[in-house]
Amino acid sequence: MFIVGRANGIATKEKQHALIYVVGIVCTYMLLGLMAGMTGGAFNTFMQSGWVNLAFALFFTFFAISLLGFYELGFMQSEIHHLDQKSSNVGGLTGTFLMGTVAGLVISPCVGPIVFALLLQVADNIADKAASLALLSQTLTFIDKFTISLQGSFMMAGFGLGVGLPFFLVSVVKFKKLPRAGYWMNKIKYAFGFLILYFAYSYLNKAMGVFGVDSDTTLVLALGVMSLWIAVVHCNVLSLMPHDAQPNHKFRHFMGVITLLIGAWLIVNSFGHLPILKAENKSKSDCAIESVSAEEVIETEAGISWYRSFDAAQKIAQQTGKSIFIDFYASWCANCVEFKKSTATNAALNEALRTKAIAVKLVDKESEFEKFRENPAHRQLKIGLPYFAIIKADGSVLWSGTDYQATDKMISVLNQNNF
Repeated sequence: MFIVGRANGIATKEKQHALIYVVGIVCTYMLLGLMAGMTGGAFNTFMQSGWVNLAFALFFTFFAISLLGFYELGFMQSEIHHLDQKSSNVGGLTGTFLMGTVAGLVISPCVGPIVFALLLQVADNIADKAASLALLSQTLTFIDKFTISLQGSFMMAGFGLGVGLPFFLVSVVKFKKLPRAGYWMNKIKYAFGFLILYFAYSYLNKAMGVFGVDSDTTLVLALGVMSLWIAVVHCNVLSLMPHDAQPNHKFRHFMGVITLLIGAWLIVNSFGHLPILKAENKSKSDCAIESVSAEEVIETEAGISWYRSFDAAQKIAQQTGKSIFIDFYASWCANCVEFKKSTATNAALNEALRTKAIAVKLVDKESEFEKFRENPAHRQLKIGLPYFAIIKADGSVLWSGTDYQATDKMISVLNQNNF
């Protein structure tokens, strides 16, 4: 209704706006395909970075506050007005196109495994081409890489079209008559504002997790900042109260002061739990590192013994008949950090990793990690992380995947192949 409503009731423009909205979605996925091909694993590294997630949190907060009515976005307002004077279609369709591109980004986490598989094919095409040229003592030129990436971009365009087509059909078929604009639209706008604010908190929680901050501390910090915002913006605690102020205004100012104190206390308390400020003394039950031999290191977390050497783990697997579970890990990978939390909070997963598997954790940039990255059987590592694999003692792959939430599948494979 929002997209079609931008046409102001003109039937021909309704279809135009709906189509341009879909084109915006398609362009987003085309750009993702091109970036994946041109940057390879760096693209995934960038998207999983804690700083990037923090930037997304600030980005969504900025727009959420605008939707909640605290300020109006005036970006290029005069330019858009100038374009509107020349052509009534340019400004409106441009805005619809931008909304479509943002929608493509918002939808992406919901269809992550599919998008990841498509991006993997793009990176694979470039890697295979580079390998074939290397045999001829040649290198992949920028034009060659761009051409292959462009093919992947069009492949992603097909996916974007599949995502956007239902929006187009619903827009032009179902909503023939739209309700009049009015105050009810402000309520919907506020609802979207709070929803986007939740997205901002989700990205903040991911970013803080990468930086080693637990979810409880992040929540306390967010509540503290919100309390300060309410006290300063809504209750005007930084403004002096006039002597003849009404009782209700005095009470509001008083509550603002209380809220300000609570917010400051929450922020100071959360700072005390930040890894950079607190002493890094961990109990043996939380994280204990045990040297078994010169080549074998075991790191214990939440009762799970993680081998840091695949060769050492393979020897134990051959003796016990258990499968090997490998967690390819990096501190910059937000979803890797989330899976690490799951190994402690998910009782079934924790038990499976403790009793049904030889658990291995390989960190990026280490020699064994790079060895797996060059193995065609684990080509997902060409894109980036997260990535998990369950391997037999002889090295054959039982299962591999990139979805850190597929814990039920992981447990099922471990149970079936444990003897």
